[in-house]
Amino acid sequence: MSAPTNQYKVDMLALDEIIPYENNPRNNEPAVDAVIASIVSFGFKVPLLVDKNNVLVAGHTRLEAVKRIIQRDPTRAEDLGHLPCFRADDLSEDQVRAFRLVDNKTSELAEWNFDMLATEVELLTEAGINLTEFGWAQEEIDCLKSVVAEDCLDPSTWERPAESADGVNTALTTKRTLSHSADGSSVRVTIGTLGFMILRDDYEKWFEQIMSENAFDFERVNDEAARRLGLLDAKVARTNYMNDVYSTNAAAPVNVADEETDEEKATLEA
Repeated sequence: MSAPTNQYKVDMLALDEIIPYENNPRNNEPAVDAVIASIVSFGFKVPLLVDKNNVLVAGHTRLEAVKRIIQRDPTRAEDLGHLPCFRADDLSEDQVRAFRLVDNKTSELAEWNFDMLATEVELLTEAGINLTEFGWAQEEIDCLKSVVAEDCLDPSTWERPAESADGVNTALTTKRTLSHSADGSSVRVTIGTLGFMILRDDYEKWFEQIMSENAFDFERVNDEAARRLGLLDAKVARTNYMNDVYSTNAAAPVNVADEETDEEKATLEA
């Protein structure tokens, strides 16, 4: 392989000059609407990457989003008809092919810091920015205040409770994928560094009871779980402490359910 350079060449290319890679292995369709919302809200801020023949290396979703924006509103061709493109003409054909895969794969390796994420989401919510427009599900946002942890961000764990007695469906909730025994009969409950196994049926009964008793409101369930553990006062004390820290830094206060680490919450370990 030839040694790549760190010199940047940026060209403004017309949309019809940019060629999508015909063997692009990524299905970008699910992300297009969210990227459209991002471009409409914030502008086109991330250049595309093309090879020496103007074939896309990175940016297929952004290009498709721009095309649909112009299709819906032809006047946007004035500012989006030409897009900034980095030109990777220092890479060989094999390097370009490899970079397409590596660029996508490495982004999958990053993980969220859920404490920091909860704070950022809370601040954006208070600022009136609706993250559901940008690909976030409301369940993901609500999850950050729930009694569960990382894997409640997995849509496959979201479940809708049974219809209530008055015929009204309750709000969509989340339920964790659980660590369990080999035969599936038992699940593991983890509280900080402590842990024990219980029968799955007993856990399901407990989970449904505490959820229904608190109207499937995660903040109320969170407080109730802390109360049953004898940790509600400690939980409130920690929130007050964090509010003092935020106040000192002239930042927005946090709610009772915010800024909790996995070690500080009673969670079910997946």
